[in-house]
Order: sequence, then structure tokens, then C-alpha cells
Amino acid sequence: MSRWAFLFCAGCGKRMPLPAPNPTKTSIGPPLWPTDTWSASVLHLGCGHLSFYTARDLRAQSLARTADPSLLGRGFLGGGLEWCRVRLLCAEPHCIARTTVFACLSSSTARQRLVSTIFEQPKVWRCPAGHPVIYEKVEQEEAYSLEV
Repeated sequence: MSRWAFLFCAGCGKRMPLPAPNPTKTSIGPPLWPTDTWSASVLHLGCGHLSFYTARDLRAQSLARTADPSLLGRGFLGGGLEWCRVRLLCAEPHCIARTTVFACLSSSTARQRLVSTIFEQPKVWRCPAGHPVIYEKVEQEEAYSLEV
């Protein structure tokens, strides 16, 4: 049986279906589990909580808890959720490293406050090379997977 995987928000406990490719881009089916080395910063705009997840965290939630066959065939996310990949740009002129934050959006209003919510987090944002990022200077795109 196919299974649909979820992340559970560490802030409010609500489930966030893992993003999957748009049916026009690939065959219909559930998303693949992230690789063993996967990790991501995920912002749940429903409650504003930012968490860092690893593949181990996802697997620890167990298939029994994350599986929901009733969502299959209801669209690539079901429940009106959308994922966005946000890359924070480095302040160093020649640095091309980007910090990536994934956001689970539950409404169009959430997209409007996405960038401000990221920068309101009690976190010092830096690129992977350790440089500061530019406040509110970001690249955004719809995310069909949680791969950086």
C-alpha cells in the first residue's frame, strides 16, 4: 500500500504533508522519503514555529503515525497546504552560499507574511559559510520536495 508522509510541527503538533511533485511534472504517487543525510529548517506558518528536522526525526515519527492513505489522490498536498522554499541571500558580495528555509503555508495570507515571520524568529541567520544574510533579501519558489 502507498503511504503519504507527514512532518508534525514541533510547535503545535499539526501535521504538514511532505511536499510532492505536481502531477503535471511526474506520475501520481506519494512523495519519496528524504535520504538519510537530509535535514531542513521548516517554518510552520500556521503557528509561526521554526524547527530543524533531520531524516532521523522524520523516521522516528513512525510510518504508523505518518501514514494516511485517505489523502492519496486528493492533490499533491491535500488540505489546502502549500510549501515554499526560501533562500536567504548572503551579505558578502561574492558569496554564493544560501541558507534555505522551507515554509508550510496554510493560506494566501501566510505567504504575505512569510519573509517577516522568518526574520522575526529568535535566530541569527547566517549563510552556510558563516556570513550574515541580508534582512528580507530572499529568493522564493514553490517547493515540490524538501531538498535544498
